[in-house]
Amino acid sequence: MVRLYSDVLNMKNAFYFALPRLLNRIRGGTDKVSESNAAESYLGSIGIFIITFVFALQLFAERFSGWSVIAFDLVLVFAVWIFWLIVFYINSLIVKLLRACGLFRETPNRRAQDIFIAIVLAAMAYRLSILHGWLGWIGWLCLCALGANFLAAILLKLIPNTR
Repeated sequence: MVRLYSDVLNMKNAFYFALPRLLNRIRGGTDKVSESNAAESYLGSIGIFIITFVFALQLFAERFSGWSVIAFDLVLVFAVWIFWLIVFYINSLIVKLLRACGLFRETPNRRAQDIFIAIVLAAMAYRLSILHGWLGWIGWLCLCALGANFLAAILLKLIPNTR
């Protein structure tokens, strides 16, 4: 049974992203890191996929017209999925290289992966943000969300938990 709606409403759950953890701490809840919040996981993944899809669409869509745009969009969905598989593989190689150089030895794999994904996503969102129209607004929305999450992570580290 899927309970996405109740997961979103139940603020006593633990969250993975820093912004909901900070908001939950302010409301008197826990600020523990959790990887079991399905709603947060789905929303984050879908958001990343949409930003990547829109980024690739604006790069290549002007080359197609008519019905070929629809076929291109279907191919692009799978291309974005393959892109992220390649990004995760490259990410694992970068983490291995950094650890061999003595860096990120104490950092868990998921944290190192988060840093790399945020950098890739921020680059795409920045490229979208300099465009005009709704694509620019999508880019700005993503950059604001990334910035708010980064600021929340800093605040969670700087402000002691009184509980």
